[in-house]
Amino acid sequence: MNRYGTIAMKHWRTWRPEAYRQLPNPEDFFSTLGETLADEIVDLAFDLRQPDRPGEDYLEKVGRLNMDRLMAEEKILGERVYAIREFDDEPDQDPEETPNP
Repeated sequence: MNRYGTIAMKHWRTWRPEAYRQLPNPEDFFSTLGETLADEIVDLAFDLRQPDRPGEDYLEKVGRLNMDRLMAEEKILGERVYAIREFDDEPDQDPEETPNP
């Protein structure tokens, strides 16, 4: 399982526990989801890429390409992983901080 599958699995365990429990094989599900997310991130990072800038040195180009990838990760993970929660009645509250009655 890649890092995106691991991120999604941790998110589901915390924020979608019922859906997570209903998965027949979580390892396969999140491995496949992680690969799909990785492909989407690569595609979006490529779409965000701008032409090389005149006078841009190697490190500037690497930094620019890394920023494109990070922006793609933020968008894809935000839309496909983090936006889906079972506890939407209090979206800003961490389930670990919920007061005990």
